[in-house]
Order: sequence, then structure tokens, then C-alpha cells
Amino acid sequence: MSFHGPDGTHCTDPLQLTGRRPVVDLAALGLLFAPPALFGEFYPASPWSGISLQPATFGGATSVAPPRVAFPAAVSTLIADTEVVAVKFSGGIDSLAVLAQVCRAGSSGRRVVAVTVDLVDDDGVHAADTARRLVHGLGLDCELVVIDPARCRPEISAPWSPVGPRLDALPQFNALVAEAAHTAGAGVLLSGDGADEVLEVPPFATTAIASARGLRAAARYVADMSGRGGGLLVELAAAAAPALPSAARARAYWALSWQDTLGQPASPVLADPFRGIAAEWASAWCTARTEGHIAGGGSWADQAAWDAVWPHDRLLPAGAVAEDSPFLAEAVLAAAQQLGAADRFDPGLPTPYQRCKAAVVELFEPAQRPWLPRHKQYFRHALARLTRGRTTTAERAIAAGLIDPDAWAANTDLAVTMMVAAVEDWLTGADAIGAHIPGVSP
Repeated sequence: MSFHGPDGTHCTDPLQLTGRRPVVDLAALGLLFAPPALFGEFYPASPWSGISLQPATFGGATSVAPPRVAFPAAVSTLIADTEVVAVKFSGGIDSLAVLAQVCRAGSSGRRVVAVTVDLVDDDGVHAADTARRLVHGLGLDCELVVIDPARCRPEISAPWSPVGPRLDALPQFNALVAEAAHTAGAGVLLSGDGADEVLEVPPFATTAIASARGLRAAARYVADMSGRGGGLLVELAAAAAPALPSAARARAYWALSWQDTLGQPASPVLADPFRGIAAEWASAWCTARTEGHIAGGGSWADQAAWDAVWPHDRLLPAGAVAEDSPFLAEAVLAAAQQLGAADRFDPGLPTPYQRCKAAVVELFEPAQRPWLPRHKQYFRHALARLTRGRTTTAERAIAAGLIDPDAWAANTDLAVTMMVAAVEDWLTGADAIGAHIPGVSP
């Protein structure tokens, strides 16, 4: 992303464009509570008055290399200039793919450090136990650093950024991971961020899979997607969609895929007039998205694969070590764009999780695949406990008139709670650098 000043100057650091005393744009912060931004992990606008934001976009690079070729090349590029590489390792298949590839690329003597926060998943399994089993099973030559969640204290925080509030769910834990990477002497900290969006099989792919792999594979896909919010009726609608006019087809796609989430009202914690501004922006954003699909055409599966990735802003670094994800490298994005929906699903894999992530499974050596995670780990309970256990006063956001104190006191929405915390932390940092916050600063 880049920021543009009123005179047309642009750069990646908005504070270079704001003048001597930057002014916070409260309406722009309020857009983060509209569903497209709240659930989409992207910045809808610059948080500074008078400064515009140019979102990150796909450069449209062409690539003949499939992901199994582009991904190792991306990893090699990211670690080329460092002797110590750290990997944020949750125990999931995406970060495992990164770790396995880094270990292969580092076989010439590069030191590899896997960092795992020992959260307990919703099935009661410790992340550290899963990480140890996978490192041993795949024979990965790396050090495993385990972080006890009890180390997360209020004084531990990720660095403030002028780009905007942090979009990661647990910035304190990410700060601990970054600290561990820094202590290990790592030159870069890699993650599996973006893998689900970039390579996972999209919904509405039954027709494509039936054509490429046969009716039995298509039936297995429908059954797998039924456990993920899809199902036969939705897939039948997608199969019938090509008979509709382009406008009706795009609107029906949006209604079935995104309307229940991105089409919802802005959070009631927003005070007036910011809630109305956010609602108006969200409506315009959804309309523009639908119009883009009308103009671009393509199947519902193609549109869903594109919508899963864009817009997408990279998470801000949580410490002193540079952070990146090979799944978001330009060459990997280009390779993923060339994958058809049927290329992302393999009916021969043993579990729905692996079948729907076949393009990620293919990144592993054949001998490693029997050890791969068979089910997705979820940490909803741990996330809820940690978020609710953190005291968020929203003092500056309330004083600025951005957050309604009564609605905030009654809020039970976890996503909103995390966003309020992120905005309050960011306003605290903006106040510390001397920025003007309307309603708060003199």
C-alpha cells in the first residue's frame, strides 16, 4: 500500500505527508467497524486527515510455474540474505509448509528456528505438542521455541505504526513471537499468512470438479463443503448460474456468498455520525464489488477465489524483525491465479481438510504427507478467553466521540472487541507522537 498527500506526493510512511502535526481522521477509523473491513483484514482508508490510501493490488504478473515451483522459489528469495530464519509455527498445515520448505532451503547450514505459542485448541490439544510431533515426524532440522501464553502481560505490545490499527487477532502474542525471533538472531520471520485465501478450494466448484475429475470427486467435494457452510443446494445454484444474465448472476453470487456477513450493518458500538458514514461506505463498497464481477464475468468459483484474496493487506510487523509470507509473494499469487478450482481439490486425500487444501499438500515431499495435520485446529475458546481477559477501556475512542459508551458496555461481539482494542491502542500511540485527535487533544 502507499499513501498520497494533497500535492500528489506518495510514499509508504504517511507521517512524511501529514505536516508538522498530523490530524487523526475519526471517520476513517470508523470504517474499520463496517463488516467488509472488520472481517476482511484490510485498511479501507488512511487514518490521517488530508492523506489518501492506495490499497495493495495484484500486479498481474504472469507465471507459467505452478505453486509447487513458485512457492520454493519465493521462500528462497525471502531467506536469501539471512543466516538465521524464524518461522511462526502454529502446528497448522500452512505454517508447516513454510517451515518444511525453509528447512529444505536451509540444508546448507542456515539455522532455522520455529516459534510456537502454546495455546490450547478447541479440542484440548496443546499447540506445542502438535508442533513437536510434526517436527519429529517430518524430520525437520530446526530448533523449536515454545512460548508460554502466561508470559503475555499488558506491558507487552507490538510496535505502533502510522499505517493504522493492527489487524491481527493477538498482537501481544505476535509481539512475543517477534521477540523470540529477534533473540534467536533471525533476519526474517516467516508465516503461513494468506495460504487459506490464496490456495484453498473455493465454494461453487462442483461443476468444474465434475468436468475435470468426475462425478464421484464432485460428490465428495459437495459433502466436504457441507461441513464448511456450503452444500448441495448452494452448489446446484452455482451450476445453474451461467444461464442467468451477467448482472443477475453477479448479484445472486454476492447474495449467497457474502451478504450474510459483509452486507450486515456497521457495528452499533460506533457513535453517530460515524456509524452512518461507515454504513454508507460499506454499501458503496459492496455495490462496487458486485459491479466489478458483472464487468469481469467468470464463474462463481472464480469470483470466490478472487474475493478470498483481494483486498488483502499484509499484517504489520510485531517487532524488530522483518516479517513476510511466501504465500503472498507475487509469483505465488500469479501461480494461484492460474489454478482452476479443480486443481485445488484432490478427492484422493484422506480428510476433508486435506482435500480442500490439496494445493498446499502438494507443496510437501511425498514422504512427508502421511504426517500432515488431518484436521484444522481452531483456537476460538482460547482467543475468546484472552480477549475478554484483557481490559479495554476505549477511553480515547469514547472521548473522541467515535465509540458509544453504552453500546460498548453492552457489546458481546468478539471481532468488535478486538477492533476496539486495536483502535484504542492506535489512538494512544497517535497521542504519544503529538498527533491531534479531535475531542481528545487540545
